[in-house]
Amino acid sequence: MSDEFNKKCKLNYNPFEPNPSVYSDKKASTWAGYADEKRKLTKQLKSSRSDMQSLKRLFVIHGDFGVGKTHAILWALNKVLVREKDDFNAVAYFFKSVKNSVGKFKFADIFLKDIVDDSSFLSDLISFQNFIKNMVSEYSKSIGDMSKNREESIKEIFGSPSLSNLAIKIDAAKNEQEIKKIVTNEKDYVKFLASVTNLFTFPISIDGEEQRFKKVVYIFFDELDDLMGASAAEARQVNDDIRHLYDHGSPNMCICLSISANITELSSYFMEYVLSRINRYIPLELMDSDQAKEFVKDAIIEARSDNTKVDDFFPFSEECIETLLNIETNLKPRSIFAVLNEILNEIRVEEFEPSKDSIITTDLLEDLDLLDDIGSQI
Repeated sequence: MSDEFNKKCKLNYNPFEPNPSVYSDKKASTWAGYADEKRKLTKQLKSSRSDMQSLKRLFVIHGDFGVGKTHAILWALNKVLVREKDDFNAVAYFFKSVKNSVGKFKFADIFLKDIVDDSSFLSDLISFQNFIKNMVSEYSKSIGDMSKNREESIKEIFGSPSLSNLAIKIDAAKNEQEIKKIVTNEKDYVKFLASVTNLFTFPISIDGEEQRFKKVVYIFFDELDDLMGASAAEARQVNDDIRHLYDHGSPNMCICLSISANITELSSYFMEYVLSRINRYIPLELMDSDQAKEFVKDAIIEARSDNTKVDDFFPFSEECIETLLNIETNLKPRSIFAVLNEILNEIRVEEFEPSKDSIITTDLLEDLDLLDDIGSQI
């Protein structure tokens, strides 16, 4: 949809274009209609923070295909890394699948692709390196020995040999290539990622003041339903990876598993030793028409131009939105957006120009022979 048409619709962008694929997309900031589930998810995100309850979390988002599970993950990522970045002071990593590009269940492959290559992981390690340098300097000042060996200082700061050894390697790296070499030289990426979560949230006490690089680390896994096609050995390996990451990761770590399944089916995917570690199940269900209407309104308002005084649903009439949403009760975020996006594009092709006195109504859609064709797609 053209920028000119967006302006006529009093929108900065088309909020109904296909679902966002990255958390930084503005559309990822719009919650998909489930108020109670939004509250539950927010509670899970906050409870792992070092300045909140400081509880390690493993929770599951589950529901039918198309109800908005991936969008919920992107919304959460947008919340902690964009909208409320300073408050959360977090890092977050998103495994888009538990399978690699050729359909194999190999943690090393998905870690290198989704986390090392496609996330902020390396830049986070570089930022952590700068944090270590500052902490070593502050620690040396606090003990009155600026000439103290850096490695010895790091060992005293972190205590644990496994953590201090990794911190020493990161501190000694001269550039991003050397940082990446530290990562790619690892043989156990589950253990390595768990160690990084511990380093990032480790409480460093200097002169009675506690400092951390980050308050919390979030790790999201999507499409766990792919395990249905896994062999017994593959399914056990994925379950082992989740358990080991949870057991050895930071106390200030929050892991989210997203799966297209209902609560009674989860035992077909997860071993008992994973199920016993899950703290919360958050079901996402189909929206009713009222929830869907609120969802559409929020999406439009989020895309609205600043200081624009028009009705909440403009360029649509509220009645038009209600009519479309009442055609079918099995409403899914993806299908709602697809229909409204098509309507806007058809309206633009028809050279209809929205204005304060001329909006998209049910009568207009009927006159243009759009209502029956488009409504049947919801």
